[in-house]
Amino acid sequence: MTMRMQQPYRRKKRRNGCLTAGVLLIWVAVALVLGYQFFVRPQVSRYVGRQVSERVAQQDLAQLPTVIAALPEGELNISAAQVNAYIDANLASLAPLDAARIEFTDGAIAADLQAFGVASRATMGLAVINGRIVAVQPRLEGPLAQFIALEDLIGPLEQTLNEQLAAQERRYSEVIIGEDTITLR
Repeated sequence: MTMRMQQPYRRKKRRNGCLTAGVLLIWVAVALVLGYQFFVRPQVSRYVGRQVSERVAQQDLAQLPTVIAALPEGELNISAAQVNAYIDANLASLAPLDAARIEFTDGAIAADLQAFGVASRATMGLAVINGRIVAVQPRLEGPLAQFIALEDLIGPLEQTLNEQLAAQERRYSEVIIGEDTITLR
């Protein structure tokens, strides 16, 4: 009988240690990004939207019935210069906005916003649907879009405006956004 020598058990060397760690790191990063995008961002956006809406409600919306009552009957024209003059005069009450500039272009409203030291651009259209003035395709571009959904800011303001218009029996059937002017009919 011949004896065979058995070699001691040797553990195989792992050659993919860095590869495994790299793949794991990538999956953790993807999970963090998805978690932020689907869980954290919506909550932050709703929170910021609620805070801004409450601040605006406390300061400016108390004046809204008076402003609406002062509007002329019939067709109403609002220029970008009038809106920008209002923003300039009331910038302190619009915190956290540091600066804002509004432009009316053919069919859209564009706002260059600066808040928290970063600049972003918001765009949207306006339409009258079922007697209510509503924002159409609101979009926020730039760094602020990573923290705030524009819909969360516009929704409460839109609701309050329409409630005040209805309370004072103001009805508009058409919104026309032209070069430098919005016309409500």
